[in-house]
Amino acid sequence: MAIALTLGLDQQRGTAVKDYFKKFRTLPPKALTVSDTKNLKGVGSFETLLKGIIAEKSETQFVIVVHGFDTGRGLLLDLATRDGLGVGSQTTFDMLETLMAIDARTPPAPPAQPGKPAPKRAAASPTPAELKKLGDLTDAEVNRLIDLMTQVQAKNIKLIEFRGCNLGKLDVSVDRFRKFLGAQTLGAPDLHSFFGTFQMKASPDIMSNHTSSHSGITFTYAMILNGSTAACCFGTNTDKKPETGHLIAPDTPTLDAWIKANFDPAASSGKDTTLPIHGLWEFPPKPAGAPFDPDPRPIFPLGNKMVGTPPQSVNEYSTRIKYKS
Repeated sequence: MAIALTLGLDQQRGTAVKDYFKKFRTLPPKALTVSDTKNLKGVGSFETLLKGIIAEKSETQFVIVVHGFDTGRGLLLDLATRDGLGVGSQTTFDMLETLMAIDARTPPAPPAQPGKPAPKRAAASPTPAELKKLGDLTDAEVNRLIDLMTQVQAKNIKLIEFRGCNLGKLDVSVDRFRKFLGAQTLGAPDLHSFFGTFQMKASPDIMSNHTSSHSGITFTYAMILNGSTAACCFGTNTDKKPETGHLIAPDTPTLDAWIKANFDPAASSGKDTTLPIHGLWEFPPKPAGAPFDPDPRPIFPLGNKMVGTPPQSVNEYSTRIKYKS
């Protein structure tokens, strides 16, 4: 069982994450069962995230949903909290390297004496250059982050599944975040990760008139199931990343078949008119000589593709989650 934590998301996306894991509790590729989702309050800083992990005293498996850099360098979170605001550099793998380097040269605590409280470890002493690199943090803020790191590492976390965008794009990012958090295994996607809430409808005439609700740049992805077609449409922002959307089918069995094929073989639409949704968003490479970039496309948790010779069906979502252990 795992706890999902979100931080730095707007209310709509935070609700979408909570709703998603309420309906679809198992997260591929390690079949991690999510028992609860908590949208962390307070400043959007790495310090807040560390405190949120520590607060789950008995939990050793986490799903963490935060925004990440397109480059894969880390998380869009300020390192520390000061006077109710985020301060310092953004939480990139090289900032974690710097904090761990400061910690590594800090003298260990002296041995405990019988009948006396355990002595505290000496405070770390970052150099002026290190403080500047960390975004002009103070000595006290650096020591606070290192203390939180030590507390998180003491939890002996088994597994952390980040679903922040692109963190898995760089092996070094996955490795440094795993070491800083002391996790046995840490995974993250090498693509943009999205959560949302889609309108959902089944009716005989919906396939011919649903485009009237499209606005801006919209992409439609059709899927044939048992001879019938369902369509999932994504309204995107100026970067062609998902913002809104809907799922439509000519009848309820086709709607349910789409949900089963992409999210959970045991799930169905029921009486719901909306569907919590999650996936990865790929911008396929431009083929040599092609005049235009290919359209982006979603990769859903149970989505498969054919690869190899002879062709074999492979869960594509799983191939885009990168792990370090």
